[in-house]
Amino acid sequence: MGPTDSPYQGGVFFLNINFPSDYPFKPPKCSFTTKIYHCNVNSNGAICLDILKDQWSPALTISKV
Repeated sequence: MGPTDSPYQGGVFFLNINFPSDYPFKPPKCSFTTKIYHCNVNSNGAICLDILKDQWSPALTISKV
């Protein structure tokens, strides 16, 4: 559910999360299957965050992402 008092409030959003075989040493690939307009989500639904790319750390968990 979208956070209260945000433009996404009440929205339901679906994602694909694919874990590579070398997880947690490589980041998961996360993308929205629900169309969403957000500065960190591209037109294909891919989440564009540095922590999901070159700034990934095995100390991160999927719940922190």
